[in-house]
Amino acid sequence: MPVYHYRALNAGGMVVRGQLHADTRHALEAYLQAAGLDVLSARRAWVSKYSFRGYQTLKVDVCTFLFHLQRMLDAGIPLLASLALLQSQASPVLSSKILCVRQRVESGDQLSTALHKSIAHMDAVTIALIHAGEQGGLLTSLLLLAARRLQAQENRRRQLLTLLLYPLLTLVLTGMALLVLLIKVVPELALFLRNLQIPAPWYTQGLLGLSGMIVTHGVTIMIVSSVLLLVLGAAYLMFPVCRLWVAHGALKVWILGKLNQKVQLSRFIHALGALYEAGVPLLDALGTSLAVVTNPVLKTGLATARHSIVQGMGLAQAFAGAGCFPPLMREMLHVGEQTGTLASALQHLQALYEQDIQATEARLLALIQPTIMVLLGAMLGWMLMAVFGVIYDNLDRMVL
Repeated sequence: MPVYHYRALNAGGMVVRGQLHADTRHALEAYLQAAGLDVLSARRAWVSKYSFRGYQTLKVDVCTFLFHLQRMLDAGIPLLASLALLQSQASPVLSSKILCVRQRVESGDQLSTALHKSIAHMDAVTIALIHAGEQGGLLTSLLLLAARRLQAQENRRRQLLTLLLYPLLTLVLTGMALLVLLIKVVPELALFLRNLQIPAPWYTQGLLGLSGMIVTHGVTIMIVSSVLLLVLGAAYLMFPVCRLWVAHGALKVWILGKLNQKVQLSRFIHALGALYEAGVPLLDALGTSLAVVTNPVLKTGLATARHSIVQGMGLAQAFAGAGCFPPLMREMLHVGEQTGTLASALQHLQALYEQDIQATEARLLALIQPTIMVLLGAMLGWMLMAVFGVIYDNLDRMVL
């Protein structure tokens, strides 16, 4: 849906500015007039769906919005009044979207439909949970479940960023320092050795060669690398075969491949379990839960399993036939299907995956920092030995 930047006068004669999602300019003016604003100017804005602001709105603002909306509805405040209160307290980015939601609810749309049309970054699982709550009379309970799900995802993302921040910062700063040494200091060493006609050992020659390549061909290397990355990126986006090849290779990477698979399946199982427990039919829950899986190989396998279930095959048998899911997942689904406790089996399976993921991530993060330190130390030691070693070995040839 297009986004419009607008300037308008409120009832007190003050000029207010903001942005709002609307199908047309006339729809925008109708929304604002219904909110008591007289439009002065409006222009359509270009907004990337991959923008950082949009991502943050989904992960933080929308989560807070759902929590507050659930509490207000649980306290007995009507939906429209709750939306109006939240609109007045929300950030400028989210306030315009809540206004759009409120206008759509007033025009007869359900809350889930209004959220889907107004907040483009809200994921399909959250929309499906809210829709199931509307259909089953459990709106407040499922709003709370959707908000907690988004909060858990955001907390996990922040935890990983916090743990990775120090190693990555150390790597970047030390790498920049080494690059400066290679560009500025090592060429001076080469000139010094040539002037004194001092023979350089092999490790010094290697350092001088690396420095010379960076100084002489650094710009060319950057241009060629950028063009190659653009070509590979375009091929990845344009050709599904390339995406499948990359996704298949990503699942084969040592440790990280298994971790990626478990993370993807944990998200899928969590979404499937939440939807199924909320009363969404299994086939609909499977189709909606596919939206949280980003790996094309796993997504294709899940879609194949869903098609097999449509054809009449059992749940566990369908996932076994897809051929890309671990035995634990197949066995847990089989037990849940046979005993009629599929929702409980999905909860236990998600908890097992989550525990395994946390343990694997802890081991990886414990290895990252020592590995970075060892590599940087080896690089720095090589440079020190190459620079000072040759000087100390030839002190008798230097003229003081």
